[in-house]
Amino acid sequence: MSSARRLAVVGADRTAAALATGLAGLGHDVGWADGAATAPPRVSGADFVFVCGAARSVVDRLGSWMPTGSVVVNCCVPPWHDTAELRAAVGRDVPAASHPLNLRAGRAAPDVAAPDRIVVGAADERTREDVLSLYAGVDAPVLRTGVREADVIAAATDAYCVLRQEFFDQLAGLCAAVGVDVDGVVAGLRPDERIDCDVEPDVVPPGVASLLDFAGEQPDPVLLAWRYRGTA
Repeated sequence: MSSARRLAVVGADRTAAALATGLAGLGHDVGWADGAATAPPRVSGADFVFVCGAARSVVDRLGSWMPTGSVVVNCCVPPWHDTAELRAAVGRDVPAASHPLNLRAGRAAPDVAAPDRIVVGAADERTREDVLSLYAGVDAPVLRTGVREADVIAAATDAYCVLRQEFFDQLAGLCAAVGVDVDGVVAGLRPDERIDCDVEPDVVPPGVASLLDFAGEQPDPVLLAWRYRGTA
């Protein structure tokens, strides 16, 4: 269990609510701000401000609400794929870290307290270690990176989930077309350790578009194909 810190989670969707619940479960004093009306009192006393899909209108005002020394933590939830862009939008020279989440549908809050890995990217060691200190006592692999690397890890993770989901959607269509049971086919794939069959139906994170943002002038043809299909 880590020493309690004052945290604010800024965002209006269920992911933000689950993150606030999970961080509170680690023993921190957490305020969840779901919009501009609730943000000032939550943010004004926070040591760390987690941006989890917050609206631009809220982020543009964070600089006036955050106390000196507070760290903005980008959870890489749309529309904030790029931590440098988020930091610029805050409008103040604040320490910033990229902290991509890996939260599963229906298990988001427990996944905060028991993550499969903790990724924190920052431009300086102090900011990185300050964010990691929030997870003191959590038994999970830790990856320390630069800001840009952490942003790309978030995009790559989401994009992989998109492609994997699409594969199983197409497999279901193929099985229906040839008259076989898709569950039986998946059961045949499941023992193969190279194949991850743990997919949630109808959960398709918007990752391909953000991965394309980092792919440069010549992105992989597979990614371009998914964008053409309207997935990105």
